[in-house]
Amino acid sequence: MLKIENLPYFSHLNHHEIEKIKKFCTLKKYISDEILFYEGETPKYLYILLKGTLKVYQTTAKSNHIFILFFTQPGEIIGEFALYADSPYPNTAQFVTEGEVLKINFFPIQKEVLNNPILNLHIIQSLIKKQRAFLNLIHNEISINTEAKVIKFLLDNEQLVQTLKQIEIAAILNTTPETLSRMLSKLKSLGFIHIDKKHTLTLQKKEALQTYYRTIMQN
Repeated sequence: MLKIENLPYFSHLNHHEIEKIKKFCTLKKYISDEILFYEGETPKYLYILLKGTLKVYQTTAKSNHIFILFFTQPGEIIGEFALYADSPYPNTAQFVTEGEVLKINFFPIQKEVLNNPILNLHIIQSLIKKQRAFLNLIHNEISINTEAKVIKFLLDNEQLVQTLKQIEIAAILNTTPETLSRMLSKLKSLGFIHIDKKHTLTLQKKEALQTYYRTIMQN
């Protein structure tokens, strides 16, 4: 059974504060592909991801493509920007794997949260991390070619790529599945990656792939 006082965000609180927050906490499990919240939805909860991986994305004006902004891993805070800005969620959060979330009904304990310096520090760090991810997305779209984007994603997300379908990776990288397939076939032929019969992708020669990536970026 989860004890919220063991989470770093609440470990410094006294017994009375912990008991009050507990009244507004709910544990919920999710299956792969299930939505945590939708873009445009009014925020109500502060989420702490306990298990699993989430992708956070925005839809285009045509609603037929998505731009992946970042992935979240266990221990991270989700949805904090909309709560603090008092505005609808600017993006959609969807589970890539099975997961579990601590849902904290924010507004009944808003005063306690806002007066919690350690939790606020974690939230600021979370916002900075997501801003950095967004800036990296813009940089990648403007500055590097598709092959470099594919390699950088594989290097930065070695464990995650083993759980993703190639069509999902293509969406993340804002490229077509056909283009991604060509890139992966090239990397496989060079011995950098391995793709098994179940289409699971693993890195074979990570250091060599890093060197190859640096060479591409210098050209």
